Amino acid sequence: MIGLDTNVLARYLVEEADADEATQTQRRAARQLIESGQDLFLPKTVALELEWVLRGYYGFPVEQVLRVLDQLLHHPCLVMEDRPALEQAVVP
Repeated sequence: MIGLDTNVLARYLVEEADADEATQTQRRAARQLIESGQDLFLPKTVALELEWVLRGYYGFPVEQVLRVLDQLLHHPCLVMEDRPALEQAVVP
């Protein structure tokens, strides 16, 4: 099973209007992988780092980060490490 890292998830989730060609290529590859239908592993450290990147680097508000994490929880092909902890974290 392929394990996802933070960069792949960030490229998949964040649409940058001024992205260069390399970033656009990475985004297409991330989309192709995540939407491929194969099971993908999401380590809890990647979920934590993704939260930090979305809030700290991209300036997402907390509510938007929670929606993103909830979206990942409901993705049919993502196998999460310590899923109950992530579910508890997104409960308002």
